[in-house]
Amino acid sequence: MEVLGTIIMFFLIALSNMGGLSGAGSNIPIILIFYNMDMAGAVPLSAFVAVSATLLRFILNFNQKHPHKPNANSINYEVCEITMPFVFLGSFYGINLGHMMNDVSQAVIFGITVMWSVQTTVKKIIKLRAEEAKSAEAKENLLTNNTPDANTASLNADATVEKDKEELSEYTDMQRVALADILKEEKSHITLKRSMYILLNFGILLTNGHI
Repeated sequence: MEVLGTIIMFFLIALSNMGGLSGAGSNIPIILIFYNMDMAGAVPLSAFVAVSATLLRFILNFNQKHPHKPNANSINYEVCEITMPFVFLGSFYGINLGHMMNDVSQAVIFGITVMWSVQTTVKKIIKLRAEEAKSAEAKENLLTNNTPDANTASLNADATVEKDKEELSEYTDMQRVALADILKEEKSHITLKRSMYILLNFGILLTNGHI
């Protein structure tokens, strides 16, 4: 049973990471069924899987660039910095509320969450497939009428850089410094300001967790 569960978990994690997810949540039912564990053991184990998968994906995609801004990273850290406090806050209250519930209640809440997630994901898939089909049709029409040059991507990248430089030249010295800092942060994964912000959030979370 455990060997079969391990094989199923392997494919679930592989498929999830292909779609950009950690696959940890999908492993909880497998852990409960095949490893004869309770929710108190399955949830922390799935959380560890999530952290490990996310860290590995971050390392492998470290040099990936933004699809529309070749001089910027693919990760929008501004959104991460906005959502992090609320994610930590939700985790903090969720863990404390979880201690007040039995395994059955936790399993029911988890099942409802998974069903909602599946429904939302299916709707997103349908929408993305429609958009991709429309985009593919537009590209096909473009190729039929006008074959793009092989260096189009390179030219677009150069044009983006020149556009950034042109925008900087239109502002005051103070504004240029601020915009230059923003462009620099977009190119970097780890900066001092960002690191201090993350450490502050983790510090608050850990402090509250021990109170």
